[in-house]
Amino acid sequence: MDLFERIRCIYPELKSEDFISTITLMDDGDGAYIKEWGYSKPRPTEKQLEEAGLSSGAPLSLDEAKFVIQSELNKKAVELGYESILSATSYAGYENPYQSEAQKLGIWRAKVWKGAFSYFSGLNGNRMPSKSDVIKMIPGYEP
Repeated sequence: MDLFERIRCIYPELKSEDFISTITLMDDGDGAYIKEWGYSKPRPTEKQLEEAGLSSGAPLSLDEAKFVIQSELNKKAVELGYESILSATSYAGYENPYQSEAQKLGIWRAKVWKGAFSYFSGLNGNRMPSKSDVIKMIPGYEP
């Protein structure tokens, strides 16, 4: 189970939007961690996070699946030296040394989300995929 899922077990009222505007999770390659905690309730302790849990092969909610996708997009951007995918694509719109790479990342990001939403809309209430299924459906980034 990933950090998002563990936090959602502790605070099930959290929505995916909260992980964009209030809580920032990062994974720099050494494991996920809470980078920023702006939620009104206390930041979970390591013990709480360890004890929270669902089966790692369990179906994800739509919010969890979106978070997995966003995390994978951010992970690639961090690998390339950016803070996040949003930060990386912010270089796409004007002339600068990173523009070409930023445009490619932006195109990849759009392709990932287009495919994901197409997949999710085709589920029609059927079983949601597991985390590993979601990761498998993300097309690779081609520089």
